[in-house]
Amino acid sequence: MKKWMKVCLAVCLIVACMGTMVWAADRPADDGKKTFVIRMGNTATWPNQPNWIMREFKKHIEAKTDRIKVQLYEGSAFGGPNEMIQGLQSGAMQAVLIPSGFYGSAVPAIGLLDLPGLFADPDELTWVLNQDTPELDSYMAQQGCVPIAWFYEVRRDFLTLVPVQKLADFKGLNLRTYTVDVSQQNIRAVGANPVIMGTADVPMALQQKTIDGCEAGVSMMAAAKYYELAKYFLTELGAPLANPIVFSKLFLDQLPQEFYDLVVSTALDLCMGEEGYKYAKDYCASVYKEMADNGCVVTEASAEFKADYLAATAHMAPDFLKQYPFMQPVYDELTALIAQYRAQK
Repeated sequence: MKKWMKVCLAVCLIVACMGTMVWAADRPADDGKKTFVIRMGNTATWPNQPNWIMREFKKHIEAKTDRIKVQLYEGSAFGGPNEMIQGLQSGAMQAVLIPSGFYGSAVPAIGLLDLPGLFADPDELTWVLNQDTPELDSYMAQQGCVPIAWFYEVRRDFLTLVPVQKLADFKGLNLRTYTVDVSQQNIRAVGANPVIMGTADVPMALQQKTIDGCEAGVSMMAAAKYYELAKYFLTELGAPLANPIVFSKLFLDQLPQEFYDLVVSTALDLCMGEEGYKYAKDYCASVYKEMADNGCVVTEASAEFKADYLAATAHMAPDFLKQYPFMQPVYDELTALIAQYRAQK
């Protein structure tokens, strides 16, 4: 494991107990009796990396204490992204593992993380977001959603019914994307039409050709076998995919310090520890192969294509900060960490 990962894990464990005091202060005393239930959900299916994290989280937590029970709701068993996020805010759901782009209705300015060109690659995004980010954390906590850790995922890739080899090939396509406004603006910027629909509705839409493709992480698309419905897969173009483990603030505020520390450290270790990080990277690599082995035409965007894409979307960052000026401190916080990461590489 790279040196920065080892350092990050040690630092994050300390920061998790100190940097999140904005919502962790005045924890209730432990009466030695009360038990807690964590309902944890996602939209993906095994062996996707969030499913691995969920199963390992349950195993580790329940091995360390008999006073926390973890109930898993994989593959949208609790409901779609909106239902799960509403569950976080109401306290009906305690933890959710879905891309940040799904938080558009509840945490709209989280789209900052999806701005094209902000993060150079998935490793950079994962390192930065697992550092001390009090501005970002405070904004999300105000919406009742507390990001505890962020796990590795590749970029937002494009699976389409027709080949896309240059920017002009996007023109007029109907592409399913995430609910956050930045994702929809990104699709419009390349000349396509954004379509919002639930994950469960995507296969039928591809089959009936009511959409021409979708933007998502490869791990989810492969696990759902989207490659059986669309055969052209474009990689290395979109922004890295931000995938948090988000807990309900209402739930975390009920936890005595010992259990709060256990939840936070376990989540961080599974995301940034050597085993979890390796699982995520190995799984993502394997699903690219799976796509190709099943007849998908996998194409990496050319240098010219990438340059044209970044030029077409260059207006999005300043436009975002005009729309959400209160996110300037979050933007500054992240760009400072990005500079730190690049300086130490």
